[in-house]
Amino acid sequence: MAVAKFTGIDWALKFKPWGAVKLAGNINKALPLIGLAFEAWDSYNKHQKQQEFEKTKREMESHFNNQKQEILDLINDETRFKQTCFPMALELEKCIQACEESVKKTQECAQGLEKWIQTGEDFIKGEDFIDVEPEEE
Repeated sequence: MAVAKFTGIDWALKFKPWGAVKLAGNINKALPLIGLAFEAWDSYNKHQKQQEFEKTKREMESHFNNQKQEILDLINDETRFKQTCFPMALELEKCIQACEESVKKTQECAQGLEKWIQTGEDFIKGEDFIDVEPEEE
């Protein structure tokens, strides 16, 4: 105790019961206010989180709608859709078109050959007329 008085820290070593009672009474009065402050702070944080959640939800919905529109635009544009999703389809279509043209030419040649054969058979039978068509180039 003498050392404490010498250094000037004697206030910590003295016990004042009425001071402790007053302090406890003040703390007891302040507890509802402190609880109310914590409740208000918690409500504010919940409100902020709810606002942030709603904002994020709107942003996600906007992104999904944009992606949906991009996909629909891609699907509706047949050429771009084929180029993006089926790059070999255009080459295949060109090949099919070339084959169809080749078949058409072959059929035309076959018809010309059949005409020529028919003309030859008519000539052999003795019919005098020969129907000659000029060649197209």
